[in-house]
Amino acid sequence: DPHARVGFDTEPVLQTVPIAMAGFGKDQIKNLDPTAMGGFDMDRLKALDPTAMAGFGKDQIKNLDPTAMGGFDKERLQGLDPTAMAGFDKDQVKNLDPTAMAGFGKDQIKNIDAEATAGFKKDQVKNLDAEAVTGFKREQVTSMTVDAMSGFEAKQVKNLEASAKKGMGDKVKDFKDFDIDVKKELVQESKMLLGGVGSFEELAKVAANKAATANQAELKSLGWDKAAEKIAAVSFGAASKAAGTSAIPASAVSAIASIFGGTGTGSFSLFGK
Repeated sequence: DPHARVGFDTEPVLQTVPIAMAGFGKDQIKNLDPTAMGGFDMDRLKALDPTAMAGFGKDQIKNLDPTAMGGFDKERLQGLDPTAMAGFDKDQVKNLDPTAMAGFGKDQIKNIDAEATAGFKKDQVKNLDAEAVTGFKREQVTSMTVDAMSGFEAKQVKNLEASAKKGMGDKVKDFKDFDIDVKKELVQESKMLLGGVGSFEELAKVAANKAATANQAELKSLGWDKAAEKIAAVSFGAASKAAGTSAIPASAVSAIASIFGGTGTGSFSLFGK
């Protein structure tokens, strides 16, 4: 009887052997007292049938022990009702198995509390389904640590809603740990003053070492694949030096200009018009 489970508290759940948990259906889970959830450990969660997960409500999820989160795999997370996701906190999210993250759908992600997304880690983010990330709102993304954000792949970033994408760009000050393709998705081509998103220092190194042989394939690998198409000449004036380019050897600056086919003053400079 599903209603017979209402009286269950922590101790009876703890006394239920893990293998017996397979007998719980979603209606029985739904009627468990939220305070009884503390009795679920990793093995007991893992033993539940995936179809029973739909019975969990947000108040029940809220009372699960963070150390029990390892019991959720892809199928069990997939089975949770989207409204139950509001019960997760950051400590619980932090303890979810990275491989289980593929079970989240966009409606589930949409309902995770913004404070809870602070618990996401890089390897968890990497495993989120590319279509599911459409559920992220700006505040959920900006709540993540920068390290967690670096787990996003280009195919995921491409699907983020515009405000979430902008929030990511606003929060991250240094994209050195992000893939080049992710940077390209975040930066509009019209905003790329030099036609690329790579490290200028890396570009300078290539230019200084082998300006004559640098080619599009190499520039592309560094995030500068559009540079030659965008710029006929590069201007390095007083504003550039004030911003820190004075540390770049003059030979490198000259070589960069040669890569782009000219050394005259053009309509573009490193830091603006």
